[in-house]
Amino acid sequence: HVKVASNSGRGLKVHGNCNWWNPLADDGDALRLAARLNMDIEINEFFVIVYCPSELGCIRIELEIKEEKMKTARLVITMAAAEIGEEMK
Repeated sequence: HVKVASNSGRGLKVHGNCNWWNPLADDGDALRLAARLNMDIEINEFFVIVYCPSELGCIRIELEIKEEKMKTARLVITMAAAEIGEEMK
């Protein structure tokens, strides 16, 4: 369980860490989140697809790349993590 010290438009500030955490804006935060949740990420010219294990099987989220690849990848990773979080409730 993470104890949040502050939440702002820049992300979350977690106790014991002086940096902001925001996987929607930071490639490193998104990659660490994906690795922590054992996500498989497929990026091609048109789509970003994330597969990850969950309590109910496998989550698959796919988004078309409309802007930049990394922005789409960060969004898909965050969406998959949120879905895993919803399953945990």
